[in-house]
Amino acid sequence: MDRRATLLGSVVASVIAAAVVLSGLPTAATLSALLGAFLAGVVSTPDSYDGAVEGAVAAGVAVPLTMVGVGIARYVAFQGLDSPMQALWITGGPQAIAGLFVVFPLALAVGALVGWLGRLARDLASGGVSLAGS
Repeated sequence: MDRRATLLGSVVASVIAAAVVLSGLPTAATLSALLGAFLAGVVSTPDSYDGAVEGAVAAGVAVPLTMVGVGIARYVAFQGLDSPMQALWITGGPQAIAGLFVVFPLALAVGALVGWLGRLARDLASGGVSLAGS
C-alpha cells in the first residue's frame, strides 16, 4: 500500500466532505469527496493492488476525519457547550451512528472502486494499458 497516496486521498476527501457538510449542501453532494479516493488511485505506485486498496483506505479514513472536523468546527461556532442539545448537535447524534455503521462500510467499497478507476485512468493516460487485437 502506498501511504503517500492514501494520505493525500484521505486529506482531500475529508476536506471536501467537511466543506460540503458545513456549507449546508445536500447530502448527495458529499459524493464529491470521492475525488480523494480517485486521486489516491491516480498517484499510487504499487503494482499489486492497482489503486483499489489506496482508494478504500483513503475513503475509509476520510469518514472519521470528517466527523471530527465537523465536530470541532461546530464546537468553535458554539464557543463551548451550554446545553445537551448543543452537545447532540456538535457530535451529530444519530448522524454519527449512521456515519459509522452505514457510511463507513459503503465508503470502503466505493472508495476501492473509485481508487481502481483512478489507477485505470492514469494507466490509460500514460499508455500503460493496451488493447489486444486479433
